Amino acid sequence: LLRPRLVKQYGTTVVSELHARAGAWYAENGLIDEALDHLLAATHRTEAAGLVARHRTEMMNQARWSRLERWLRRFSPDVIDQYPDLLILKTWLLYHQTRYAELPASLECLEASLARVALAPETFDHLQGEMDAVRSLLSYFAVDAQATIVHAQGSLERTRPDLWIVRSLSRLMLAAALQMQGNLPGAYAAIYDGFVQELGSSPAFKATLLVTACNVHWIAADLQGLAQAAGQSPA
Repeated sequence: LLRPRLVKQYGTTVVSELHARAGAWYAENGLIDEALDHLLAATHRTEAAGLVARHRTEMMNQARWSRLERWLRRFSPDVIDQYPDLLILKTWLLYHQTRYAELPASLECLEASLARVALAPETFDHLQGEMDAVRSLLSYFAVDAQATIVHAQGSLERTRPDLWIVRSLSRLMLAAALQMQGNLPGAYAAIYDGFVQELGSSPAFKATLLVTACNVHWIAADLQGLAQAAGQSPA
């Protein structure tokens, strides 16, 4: 009853401004879902996409995939195609859902979006790093060890330091590809060096790397090393 009356009394322009102000307040106070409601009601899609971009790293590291999927569903497909940060989130959701066959097409859409949109060099590099992580996975599935190594190393060079969930995938792929080539010392180094080199280290990150180490030890039939790696896993 009140909403139609508000529009009738003040007009759509004023109502849109009220939504925008409410969205900004909710965003400043960490209420992302409510902020998205109001920003999108005000048709402030760029601000809404930027809000998702600013918070997706934290949500990905916490494996809050359901919430991320809920955020992405707020945007129509044609709007998602306009924002590289939304497209890379879509790509990671496909990865999380093991819809690997759809990853190449998603990467192509992202490349096209990057060619159209002007981004800061640092943002562009970080997105390219995440794309390299996905490409390393696809190259590993194609049993192309060298391409896997190239993409995994590229990802580690360019992915944001605090996006450890992506960096752990890159290290996993790098270790697996080096082991595929018979380079066991290199495979172990790709994993264990991460404990020192990764700035965004956390118990969850350490556990992820140790699971990767366990797999390498297991494939190499190194049961003693497997037991030692498993024993280091944080509680």
